[in-house]
Amino acid sequence: MSFSLRLTVVVLASVVAAAIVAPVAAMIVAAMGFHFPFPRIFDRTVMVMVAIAVIAQWRELRVLSLLRSGFDRPIRNLPRATRGFLIAMAAIATLVYVAVFLGAT
Repeated sequence: MSFSLRLTVVVLASVVAAAIVAPVAAMIVAAMGFHFPFPRIFDRTVMVMVAIAVIAQWRELRVLSLLRSGFDRPIRNLPRATRGFLIAMAAIATLVYVAVFLGAT
């Protein structure tokens, strides 16, 4: 299985798991007397679940070898880093646009 497909499956499985765990976490946080909005709790739960899933799949995702090759010769990998940065900026811009379109201020 390719890296991109495996990573997509890991992230999607993490989001599904977070959707199951987040309501329970919200009830525990509320029972402790804290009052946080549910989207914030869900965001943090997704981040933790994705981190756990990536750490659990680090060998299959070849994380260590990819990090070594990425940091081995930074100038040679500059086009890849630039492309990744631009993709991330486009994703963030899209999310901001959707948020503004939905009425966020």
